[in-house]
Order: sequence, then C-alpha cells, then structure tokens
Amino acid sequence: MQFPPYFIQRMKKQLGPDWENFAQAHRKEAPVSLRVHPLKWRDELADELPRMEPIPWCEQGYYLTERPHFARQVLWHAGAYYVQEASSMLLAHLLAQIKLPQNAFVLDLGASPGGKSTLLLDYLPKGSILLANEPLRNRLPALRENLQRWGYPNVLISQHQASEITASGCQFDLILIDVPCSGEGLFRKRPEAVKEWNEQQADFCALRQTKIIQDILPALKSGGHLIYSTCTYNPNENEKQVKGLVKEGFREIHPEFPSAWQIERRSLGYQCYPHQVKGEGFYFALLQKEIKTERHAVSSQPKPTSSNWKSSNKKTKEQLSTWLPNIQERVVLENPRHGFFALLPEHAEKALHLLSRLRRCRPIAEAARLKGKLLRPAPASALQIDWHAKTNRYELSAEEAQAWLRGSPPTNPLEKRGYLLLTYRQLPLAWAKGVPGRMNLLK
Repeated sequence: MQFPPYFIQRMKKQLGPDWENFAQAHRKEAPVSLRVHPLKWRDELADELPRMEPIPWCEQGYYLTERPHFARQVLWHAGAYYVQEASSMLLAHLLAQIKLPQNAFVLDLGASPGGKSTLLLDYLPKGSILLANEPLRNRLPALRENLQRWGYPNVLISQHQASEITASGCQFDLILIDVPCSGEGLFRKRPEAVKEWNEQQADFCALRQTKIIQDILPALKSGGHLIYSTCTYNPNENEKQVKGLVKEGFREIHPEFPSAWQIERRSLGYQCYPHQVKGEGFYFALLQKEIKTERHAVSSQPKPTSSNWKSSNKKTKEQLSTWLPNIQERVVLENPRHGFFALLPEHAEKALHLLSRLRRCRPIAEAARLKGKLLRPAPASALQIDWHAKTNRYELSAEEAQAWLRGSPPTNPLEKRGYLLLTYRQLPLAWAKGVPGRMNLLK
C-alpha cells in the first residue's frame, strides 16, 4: 500500500518507532467481525458461520476466521447478527460507563449504515427512545433496512441537519457524534480511500466537524453525555475537536481499559491502531456536559410543526390483529403518506414529540401498508422482535430458505390460508399469503 507522502510524515511523527509496525499491519488482511443480536441469536446458529472467537470489549461481538458471503446467509437477512468492524464495538464498553436514566432520549447524529445505532438499541434502558439521524438522503435506505432487520420498536429514523434538530427543541440524554472524517482508519479495508485522501480534504473535514459539534450542543441536556468518534488518526479531527468541547464546559470521562486491549490514550480521547488492536483505526472520547450550564441552553421551546400523525382507531387495530394478534397491547400511529406503525405505550408520547417537530422523521416499526383500500402486512413487521407470539407461521427448510433468498415463493403443502409468517430456524423472515398450492411473497 502506497501512503501519501504527507500522511507518512505526520504518522511517523505521531507513532515514532511504531511506524513500521503500523505500515506492516496494512499489508495484512483486515479482521472479519460481527455482533450477534442478543434476543435473536442462539448458540446453535453458529453452525452456519466460520469459527467464532469472542471480541473482549463487546459481549455480543465475535471475530470470524474467514469471511463468508453474508448477503447469501439467511441468518443475516433475519437480523440474527450485524456485520460490524471490531474497533467500533468499543461503544459497548463506553455505554457500560454511563448511567443513563430510565426512558432515556438518545440521538445517533450520523447513523448510517446503522452499526452504532443497532448497538445502542441493545444497551439502552427500558422505555428509552433512539433517534437515528442521517443527514444524507442517499444513505437513508441502508440505515432503514438495517434498523428494520434488527427489529427493535423504540427507534425513529430522520434526515435532518444538526442545526435543524437543535431548532426543534428536542433535548437528549446522550448524543453520539460519529462525524464525517478523512477516513484514514479505513485505509486497510478500503484501499481506494488512500487514493481519495489529501491534506486539503482532511482540513475541510476538521472544519465541518467543528460546525456539526457547535450546531448540536444545545440539544444535549445539562448533565447529559456525548460520545465523539471518528475513523481517522488526524489530531485536528480528533484531539483538537475534543479540546474545543472541554473549553465549552464538557468534562472528559476516562473509562478503564485492560492493558491487553492496547488502546492508546491520547492527550484527549483514545485511539485504536491496527498494529495494536485487532480492528481498524478508530478514535473516540466520552464526555459529560457541565451540569446547569447555560452556555448552550435552548432559549425557547419551539411550537410543533404541522403533523399528519394520529392514533389509529379501534377498527384499524382489529384489522391489524388478524395477522398480529398482540397488536392490541400497542399504540398504532398512522400517517396517510407513510403507513401504520406500532409502538409500545411507553414509547408513544416521545415518538409523537419527535414526529411533531421533525418533518423528515418516522418510526421504524411499520405494521401495515394500504394497498388500494386494503390493509396488508408491511414487510418490516416480520422482523420485529416481539410481535409474533400467536401469529400463523410456516417454517422453511434450508432449501426453501435459499429459494426464498432468490425470490422464489415456497409451495404450500399444508394448504394454509391467509397471511403467514415465514420463519427459518424459528427466526421470522418475511410475510407470505397462503393460497392453494403456493404462497405469494409480500413485498
């Protein structure tokens, strides 16, 4: 790998005698890692993956001894695991250092493709809501699909700039800012990133990061926590940004890391290097906003914008219950443009608060869509983790599941009628409608 000259100069100064080990690490294959779903995964499912070795800083994280073709794995489509870079799973260790309140309000500011959002959902206290925001519209589909596959109901997705979220008056207990950066930590995984890199781009990234941070700070509650992260080694994008936060009245929190993990302490924050950590380049810092500070207080509570969201009536819920029998326990919100979404009662009020203030925002837990004047199951509802206790099911064999991946509908040997939940190894996958001799897949 041919690094740019200026990058070599800076990294030699930053690493000293470790430079050669760093360069050598980039001649090796990047580790393959994933994080299993704490509610969907069972140990016996591991027989469909290469040998798994635990990642020490994340209970659900594993290295694989080789890289399978994940898109051809039914377990991946069922949301049994998420393919995620190992260093970024250190977020799990950071969350263990924070005592979030019950019913926490959490923001992932630049969430796509969804690795950190899905990890946050695994660790949030009961009753909490996550807003997974992605400012770039073309990155929304990947985020939406991954969150739907993960299957938690307590998450909403939005497409807003940091300044728009702050202007909404929403206040969060925790904000994760994984900012756009020069991407130096991904050189091994994405060799094309080396060709795209230049000094001017890195400087531009630092300026953009400063603006993002300043725009979102008022949306963090007094005493709330902020996690700042990048996938670069550049001090201007890392320590310098955290130094600005400390000057603004933030206190850095110093988590404890076993020496065997080889995570390097910087002047502010922490750095993972690929010659030390079995993972890619990753920088992070954990901070807490000064309690009762007025420096970033929101001056006034904005009025809600116009909203087309409303609670569904009894008749609609009865229709939904024909394929989701336990829907009566939930609050169903509907929007003529976006569809029908089911939330637990403890999440509904917070969700409506967000939906009334952020125009490009909607829940993930879609229950149904209108086709003409008929309600039918939304594809995403098949992947929800707690909706299907009494739903009619059809368990696919391994051969049928592979055919399903190719878009071939299964036969209907049991002549089941109506909407059926297709499962594989007891994991929900998709909806089909049983008709004589076959099942029609719902898309």
